[in-house]
Amino acid sequence: MRQKIRPFETSDSEMAFDLWLAQYDLERQKNPLLPVYGKKEKGRIFRNISERSSNAGVCVFDDAKMVGFMLTGDQFRFKSQPAVIVPEYAHAAIEDGKSEIYQLMYQELSAVWAENKLSLHIIGHFASDQPLRETLFFLGFGAILAERVTECAAQEGAPDSGISEFFSVDSMIEIEQEHRAFYPQAPTFILKDTDRDGIRADLENLIAEGNHIFVYEEEGVPSGFFIVGESSREEDTEGFLLRETNTAQIKGAYLKPAFRGKGIGASLLQKSMQWASENGFHRLFVEHETANVLGARFWSRHFSPYLYYSLRYIDPMVL
Repeated sequence: MRQKIRPFETSDSEMAFDLWLAQYDLERQKNPLLPVYGKKEKGRIFRNISERSSNAGVCVFDDAKMVGFMLTGDQFRFKSQPAVIVPEYAHAAIEDGKSEIYQLMYQELSAVWAENKLSLHIIGHFASDQPLRETLFFLGFGAILAERVTECAAQEGAPDSGISEFFSVDSMIEIEQEHRAFYPQAPTFILKDTDRDGIRADLENLIAEGNHIFVYEEEGVPSGFFIVGESSREEDTEGFLLRETNTAQIKGAYLKPAFRGKGIGASLLQKSMQWASENGFHRLFVEHETANVLGARFWSRHFSPYLYYSLRYIDPMVL
């Protein structure tokens, strides 16, 4: 293979989309619940590739055939460090020689990111792409987030007694504080805002946006909850590939320790699925931190992964 790497140009966007679509179709074969993207549905994906063509990017050619491309996405602060992300639609490569192509593209782009003092590198990639997962692992990346999807079907053996829809924001503040205080603990180590006023504002916004909160109560006190609604329509949030595809999303979930292992979580999930099905949604998805072992175990029993986000930390001293 006579590979040549060069900067990505806007005129490369059509070939890049075709290459990405081939990768997406492979993932959809593994997970048929994913929505169809084809030539007719390419608008949003193609537009985002084209819009990012002005960012730092590279493409690899074998003679006249594009065999790989990678584009820089947004830059932001994450875990108190300057970060850059390559979204799931902003890269792809052919199967033959995939590892070498990605090594070449990452070597080129990471040098640009280093010049800009970006010490956290994040890449969103399809869950079933084992060659790419292994390549990223040996480049020093580790998983941080997973996006999973399931059909909106009732779960057998999950009664919904004790579960109701909640409307009192004030009664939810204490359990949401406990929920957020869970994340800084080992092994998740993620800091969440536990300020009561901030929590109240967040809950009020979720309800105002049309989301629903299903709560399990014990003696009138909330002991667990699921928040469900239409997947976000905003561009820079989770579930990009499922946006505007009749997909519902779990936007929050928590069960107090004393009530775990009793089927209550499955009951809350069933209630959320029932709501999604009754409101005409085709699928339900959730995003979770991979280091949240309790949550990951639960979600993996009921949802199939289609996307992972992996991160590499670069020592700022070398930048």
